[in-house]
Amino acid sequence: MFGANSIDANLARLLRQSPTLCHGLGKFIDLSNQMVTTCRMALVTTPQSSYSYFIHRPSCGVENPAIAQIGWFGLMTMMGVIREFSGPEWLPVEIGVMTHQDPCLSIREAFPGTRIRVSQRFS
Repeated sequence: MFGANSIDANLARLLRQSPTLCHGLGKFIDLSNQMVTTCRMALVTTPQSSYSYFIHRPSCGVENPAIAQIGWFGLMTMMGVIREFSGPEWLPVEIGVMTHQDPCLSIREAFPGTRIRVSQRFS
């Protein structure tokens, strides 16, 4: 029913009560930061930019051999939240990941037209 490609149905129902995507993201960030105390999520917007950044810093660093999987799992959860409001076909303009590995073919095919940057400080 849910997993790496979608969010939990109960969470989706809770988020749909939010009047806007921004409010829903804020609710999700608050819940995540309370429940998973070893990682951090944030929404960052600057006045000079027309972009917002949805940031995930996992509980481990780049030295962890599973950082690529952890980073992509966190990103797919974040995308699931956004897609609750914008539809299942929404794609980000850019994705940054902490891993030094280039994304595999299946990831590149899942994000056509999305710029993917590796070796970032956070996802």
